[in-house]
Amino acid sequence: MFTRRLLLGLSTRATRASIPNKSIYKPTNLRSYAQQTSTSSNAVDNMDMHTFHKLSDKVFDSLTEALESELEEGAFDVAETSEVDYSSGVLTLSLDKYGTYVINKQPPTRQIWVSSPFSGPRRYEYDIKLNTWLDVRDGSSLNQMLDEELSPIFNKQLEVGLGWME
Repeated sequence: MFTRRLLLGLSTRATRASIPNKSIYKPTNLRSYAQQTSTSSNAVDNMDMHTFHKLSDKVFDSLTEALESELEEGAFDVAETSEVDYSSGVLTLSLDKYGTYVINKQPPTRQIWVSSPFSGPRRYEYDIKLNTWLDVRDGSSLNQMLDEELSPIFNKQLEVGLGWME
């Protein structure tokens, strides 16, 4: 072995330094979004795909209509440079200097995911008794979050969830 190191031009010190430590660092506090459970005991864990699409389509149709109406009114500072687009289960709301919201369906998990420029990523599951979508982490509703974040931008109190909660 010593001869082989000399032939390769390696010193014993370099060889020892290059041997990796066999103990592997495994962090214990990793967040796993795939393993999170619902905060609501009324969440539909085994919702069939047809019901999920029916409920989520109601959200997206209502939300798209409400946001397009607000943009057409144009009563806020970035109305002319803002746009809403809904295609293939993904709603994108671009609000110029305020950022972009991306709201999409996640059929495998029966969730609605939201990426907010203010509150970050969130995931919502449907609650049967409350007839609304609740955040899996803190239990807040989708319509409440959107109303709270969008009302200051649109310069009026919004109630975007009214259409899908009827």
